[in-house]
Amino acid sequence: MTELEILGLSNNNLKGLPKEICDLKNLKDLSLAANRFQTLPDQLKALKKLDILDISYNAFDQIPRSIFELSNLKELNISGNLIRTIPPEIKRLKSLKRLIAHDCQIAYIAEDISKLENLHSLYLDGNQLVSIPHEISNLKNLSNLYLRNNFLESIPKSIGQLPLINLDLSENLISFPPIKIVEQGTVAILEFLRQELKAC
Repeated sequence: MTELEILGLSNNNLKGLPKEICDLKNLKDLSLAANRFQTLPDQLKALKKLDILDISYNAFDQIPRSIFELSNLKELNISGNLIRTIPPEIKRLKSLKRLIAHDCQIAYIAEDISKLENLHSLYLDGNQLVSIPHEISNLKNLSNLYLRNNFLESIPKSIGQLPLINLDLSENLISFPPIKIVEQGTVAILEFLRQELKAC
């Protein structure tokens, strides 16, 4: 059992994990999706080889603190929870490549997200965002940024510096860039932002 690398516990009506979870030293992929979790045990931080963690569609109102100890984590899915903030501690997940956080209640993203140098995909669809930190433009490896269905009225011009392949701003309150640009898609949005940057 201690050699286990993948553990799927989705859709089991679970409220808690046994402390013995820390014995699974070789675990790389853990799915706890669609349960009734509100907290996770501190012992989770012992899973140093964990690459993928899915805690989506539970009852978390914040990202469990033990997750920030998982320095090897490359993909984190927190979607469908009651989470309101992405806190400064997110910067500790230095290896993170994909952060999936759609359909939460996120209204605030700490500027420390800019420290995630390996992040290439950020999913924030269906939240309560009215702004995003301009420091997000420091994510030099970011290829995919999904912001559909929030309350954004504008985005920082500096996002035009990013190597984005996909940028989704649909279903917001956008006035900058102009909605006619947003409707044309990623290439048009980035071109507009880059022109704005040149004009500064």
